Amino acid sequence: ERMTIDDLKQLNDLKITIAQEMDNLIRHHTKYSISSGSNEKNVTKPFALVMDAWANCISPDAGAKAAAILETWGELYGGDMTHAPTIKEFNVVLDAYAKSASGDYDSYNNDSIDDISFPAELAWDIYSFLSTLNDVSLIPNAISCSHIIHALSHHAFVMRYSSKQFSTKMNADIAAIRAFSVWKRMVDLLQGDSRGEGIDETLIWRAHSDLIGLSSHGMLRRDEVHGNQAKETVLETVGRDTETLFRQVVQGFKVDENASAAVKSYIQQAHLSTMFSLLTEQEERIRNNDETNN
Repeated sequence: ERMTIDDLKQLNDLKITIAQEMDNLIRHHTKYSISSGSNEKNVTKPFALVMDAWANCISPDAGAKAAAILETWGELYGGDMTHAPTIKEFNVVLDAYAKSASGDYDSYNNDSIDDISFPAELAWDIYSFLSTLNDVSLIPNAISCSHIIHALSHHAFVMRYSSKQFSTKMNADIAAIRAFSVWKRMVDLLQGDSRGEGIDETLIWRAHSDLIGLSSHGMLRRDEVHGNQAKETVLETVGRDTETLFRQVVQGFKVDENASAAVKSYIQQAHLSTMFSLLTEQEERIRNNDETNN
């Protein structure tokens, strides 16, 4: 029996409560770690568990909560080759930020706060920082890219279509362009070195679907996608551009009939976005033709 929307909301509320309780408990563990200087193998396991708890619920501050835990972890064990956080732990934080970005932005719409940082902005800051490091254990991988794309994609849609006004360092166009650049990097990693290994196929197709969704709404400039300056407006080519992107993805990432339901769902979303873009292009051309004739 499928869960209803109310069931899912109650489940998420329960996850948030559990994450908050675990967050409180980690403070005791932190004090213990500082006073004892324990060298036990699993001494950092509690940090990982709390971060996972925040990454598995949808809450506006889930990303920030997970990031705070990771920061404490780094302060305690950052110089320890055995216990220091790696890209795996940073990816949990990026996952939490991606889920935060896909949640309710109303909680950020506070006119009394001038320096609000949205989940996608904070996730981008982490990704950008990690990309500058020379530490192999912290270089962003394909999983990192998928989480960032998901956060940026939702951010772009909110900034483009929300009826409310947000003060942000990253508008819809910037978020979409960044998502496209990260997507290209993800594709290179998946087709290249080992940093593309170990990623769940669901995350790959979620990223593809997110990017095709951006393209279908004309949020990717044609010169960004195809490398040439377009004379036509974005909407006049949005269908063809999105269809080209969709074909590129389908041809480059084959999916067998045993793919998971989640993967098939993302492929279906990408296909629907492509059809939507073709309809949008047709309507735009009809509108422009009518204006010309009049």
